[in-house]
Amino acid sequence: MLASFFLAPALAVQAPLPFKERVAEVSGRIELGFKLCAKHILRDGILSADHSDQLAELGARMVEGVPQDVRDNSAPLFPENPLFAKIGDGGSTVFVVTAVDSTACRVVVSDTDAALNARLEFVDRLRATSSWIYDTRRSGTANGYMKDELVIKSGHMITIVNGPQMTRDEGRGIQVFVTVALIPKSTP
Repeated sequence: MLASFFLAPALAVQAPLPFKERVAEVSGRIELGFKLCAKHILRDGILSADHSDQLAELGARMVEGVPQDVRDNSAPLFPENPLFAKIGDGGSTVFVVTAVDSTACRVVVSDTDAALNARLEFVDRLRATSSWIYDTRRSGTANGYMKDELVIKSGHMITIVNGPQMTRDEGRGIQVFVTVALIPKSTP
């Protein structure tokens, strides 16, 4: 009897959030990752150990080890010395990936069945702002993947949201990635 008293708390498992709440949580993490990316590529440099207190206040932290699929997904953009930050704990895995002087940054979402709905919610919120223009020519669905492309009105930043058209493998693995990048100014 005494053993079961001590084991009960260890065996108690926290119930997962209802689906709608998971979507809101993941969407919020995508939005935070997007904001961190934008600040970083605009030369704020927030994604560094120097800003660990500020990141912690936002619910993010710089990390060394990341899952191999996250590393592989970001390797083409950041082949050398990538920087990784993790947003939140539990419920979903959201990483922000960039490099020190990069003009691009990526938010990678995995291990959640709420990623598709969260992605759609994030894109809808971005489209509802007066700052971003949805590019219908470059957005769409092909081969089971969705792509939403938005350009900031000033024309100097682009956001590309990619992911499967449906939740894959019950949410295991990478489900969404958001690439934020500066667009080089054209020279006459």
